[in-house]
Amino acid sequence: MTFFIIAISLILPIILHLVFVKKIQNKTYRLCMNSINFILSLAFILFFLALGFIKNHLNSYIDLGITQLENNVNEIYPNALEKQMSTEEIKNILEESLTKNDSGGIEAIAENIIKSRVKTFTSVTLKTINTLERDSNKLSVKDALISIKELSLNKISPFIKTANIILFALYFILLLISTCITIHLKNDKDGYNEGIIFGEEADKTFIGMKTE
Repeated sequence: MTFFIIAISLILPIILHLVFVKKIQNKTYRLCMNSINFILSLAFILFFLALGFIKNHLNSYIDLGITQLENNVNEIYPNALEKQMSTEEIKNILEESLTKNDSGGIEAIAENIIKSRVKTFTSVTLKTINTLERDSNKLSVKDALISIKELSLNKISPFIKTANIILFALYFILLLISTCITIHLKNDKDGYNEGIIFGEEADKTFIGMKTE
């Protein structure tokens, strides 16, 4: 999917060039519009990849955070991972096993997401986890960690999705504006000889003369 989106983003400026931009008579305008379209596509690709990078690394740090939390539980409460208990008991154990991360950056963000999921982990939360089908309101710490990981990933997904939607919308709006400007320049016949003359036309024009 990522490759497809990047490929489309690279093809769009080429399509715009073939359909609209190359029909602009003024060479300077053609160069400017082509440059703008390719810069927009490049910026879109970079931001799109950056969002993917952030999502993947948050996923990785959440995995690391859950693993660290599991190790902490083992140290403080040996054999507690597989023991069946109430969600309130599990919540207390996990809260006591949490370590504080003041380092900042994406690691701290991921860890804070895990902490927020732990603090809100209740029997109501358990009922929303489709992957856990139980007859009683009890589970193991291991099961709880799995569900907390799922909750943590679900917590960040809407933000990444919203950011992607905004990015896509902004990109296509800017491309649409660029296309409208291109069409205007293409239809502006007077724009070919107005202003400063570049290229071959400059060689054919004497100093002080105005082309018609």
